[in-house]
Amino acid sequence: MNFSEITVTVLFILGLALLLLIRAFTRRERTVPPGLAATLFLLLLSAVVLCGVLAQGTGAFFTLFALGVAVAGVTEAVALRNGMVGNYSYSARLGPLLLGVPVTVAVMWGIIAVAVYWSALPAMAFILGAAGPVKTWWVRLLFSLLAAFIATVFDLVMDPVMVRGGFWRWEHSGGWYGVPVANFIGWFFTTLAIFLLFSLVRNPFAPQVSGGTGVGPAGALGLLLPVMLLDLGWTAFSRKIHGAGWIAVISAVVLGWLSLRM
Repeated sequence: MNFSEITVTVLFILGLALLLLIRAFTRRERTVPPGLAATLFLLLLSAVVLCGVLAQGTGAFFTLFALGVAVAGVTEAVALRNGMVGNYSYSARLGPLLLGVPVTVAVMWGIIAVAVYWSALPAMAFILGAAGPVKTWWVRLLFSLLAAFIATVFDLVMDPVMVRGGFWRWEHSGGWYGVPVANFIGWFFTTLAIFLLFSLVRNPFAPQVSGGTGVGPAGALGLLLPVMLLDLGWTAFSRKIHGAGWIAVISAVVLGWLSLRM
C-alpha cells in the first residue's frame, strides 16, 4: 500500500469507530441529531467512494454503485406506486424525493451494494475453498445468490429498526416486528438483480487494484457491513427488537471473521 491508501484506510476505520461511538452516546435519545446524521452520511459516502475506487478501480466501483442506486431506486419507485410488497411511506426526515423515493435511500442502496459485495467476496472464497472463484456462469450466479442472501439478512435487521425509528411506515403491520415478509422477498430479488447485472458487465472476481481483501481499502470495505450490522444491532436491542439484534450480532461476527481471515 502507498501512503494515500494507508491514510484513506485509517480514516475509514476511524470513521466507522466514530459512528459507533456517537451512537453509544446518543443511545438514550434513540436517535442521532439531524445535522450530525447528515454529516456522518456524507462522510460515510465519501469514505466508501475513496476506498472503493482504490480497491476496485474507478470503472468497477461506479458500475456497482450506480447499479445499486438505479435498480433499487426504480424498484422502490414502482413498489411505492403499486404496493407490490405492501403499502408504505417514507418520513420527511429522509429529505428530498426523486420519483417518490428519498434521494438518501437511493444513495444508501449504492452503499449497501458495495458493502454486501465486499462481504460476499470472502464468503464466496470460503465456500469454494482452495479452488477459488472461476469465470463460469454458475459461479457468478452462485455469487449473486449469496450476495442477495447477505443483503436480505441485513434488511432483517435494518427494516425493523428504521420502522421503529419512524423513518418509514407500513400501512399494514407485518410478521417481522411490523415489517411484511413480502418486503424481504423484494429485497432478495432486487439485490439479486443488482449483482446479476454487475456480473454480466464486470468480472466480480477481478483482482483488486490495491491487493487482497485482507489489507488496505479492500480490507476496510470488508468490515463495512459487519460494522453497520453492529450499529443497527445496538439500536435494535435498545428498542427491544431482540430478534433483529441477535441476527445482527451473529451476522457481524461471521462476516467479520470471513473478511479478516482473507
